Amino acid sequence: MKRSIVFVSLLFVLCVSMVFAGGRSQSQQTAGGKVVFWDTMTGLQGECIQRIVDAYNATNPAVQVERTVVVPSSTSDSSQLLTAVRSGTGPDVYYMNRPFATQRAGDGALEDITSYLAKIDPNIAGKYMDFAWKEVQYKGKTYGLPFDTDSRALFYNKTLLREAGVDPAILDPANGPITLAQLKEIAFKVNQKDAQGRYTRVGFIPTYSQGWLFTWGFIYGGSFVDINANKITATDPKIVSALTWMKDWFRDMGPMDVQNFLSTYEPPNNPPQQSPFYLEKIAMFIGGDWELASLAEYAPNLDYGYTYIPVPNRGDKSTTWAAGFSMVVPTGSKRIEAAVRFMTYACGAEGQKRYTVETTHLPTYRTIMEDSGNFDTGHQFFRTLMNNATSLPSQVPVNVQLWDAMAQAQYEATIEQKDPLTVLREAENKVQADYNQYR
Repeated sequence: MKRSIVFVSLLFVLCVSMVFAGGRSQSQQTAGGKVVFWDTMTGLQGECIQRIVDAYNATNPAVQVERTVVVPSSTSDSSQLLTAVRSGTGPDVYYMNRPFATQRAGDGALEDITSYLAKIDPNIAGKYMDFAWKEVQYKGKTYGLPFDTDSRALFYNKTLLREAGVDPAILDPANGPITLAQLKEIAFKVNQKDAQGRYTRVGFIPTYSQGWLFTWGFIYGGSFVDINANKITATDPKIVSALTWMKDWFRDMGPMDVQNFLSTYEPPNNPPQQSPFYLEKIAMFIGGDWELASLAEYAPNLDYGYTYIPVPNRGDKSTTWAAGFSMVVPTGSKRIEAAVRFMTYACGAEGQKRYTVETTHLPTYRTIMEDSGNFDTGHQFFRTLMNNATSLPSQVPVNVQLWDAMAQAQYEATIEQKDPLTVLREAENKVQADYNQYR
């Protein structure tokens, strides 16, 4: 996504300031009516969120929540929201990728809900996991409530591995993480091509699904931001090593051959039931805990397992990373208190318990996370991964630019086979220039 540059962000802040100069006191809020909620989720997750909305509406007849699905074009895309806020037609509640909330607060796109939370629940901060709560803070104020979180692991198809002459037991989590070299050895045994030289089955693609540069950068022990120094550190040697490993994998498979495989079996807006893993076109991939519910729904007979993300060297400790979503109040809402009351329900104990059980996402609400009864056997594994999880840097007002720059660097190094250090240096300099504008 190329649009998120500081000039646009600062212009947006100026426009918002002009339109909503002086703010609104709580007494100026519109009573009654409805709360407009823009959700970005479809499929099982969207269905569950609708049930949360329905449950809230059943006990709150005076102010009903109306849910509308607004599907973004990419992970970091908030363009529809920003356009609506600028024109004064934004929703009262928006379902936002939580690592980007800080930046949108800094842009002026979100309402400060600190005083409303103090009125509704003065002790609410302590009810959430620390890392998730920090992700909705900006300059000492609260701009949203955490919803779910997640952890990531290596999923594998036992049938495809056996057909390739690999014993799936090697991936049993009881054995600890395999190395990246072992992963490659296993994966390349699975690879198959047709008479035209096109992949019809692959063992593993480093960038598929949750195989972001962030995933592998964290596995290599890298750091993308030095918060104390306000410095982007994408050229951390460990991140360079991670991207070099990704580049070499694509080189050995053939960059365009991989690209053609993904275009065939994972086109844009591919429905979940058409996942190449579910259709047994790919044997292993990095995925999150939400895959457990999707697999049960769309591929109930698939013989699969999950284990730790592979590590560079034997004996290294595997890690994962956690992200998730939040609910925020976009600038211009005339029903902030009603919006926040809905958010405290949906993001509270009742809403998060439903979402945890029905979609196999992890909660950020402490009491729900601490109750083992909310997790089946498979989900328990992902819950334990949180003990060694990292997360995207919070309190960084350029997380959108950082995400997009790393995605671009990943593409240039893997598909275009450019030098990893060079593309990371270019990305680092670009995002740092944006970061400097906020200092």
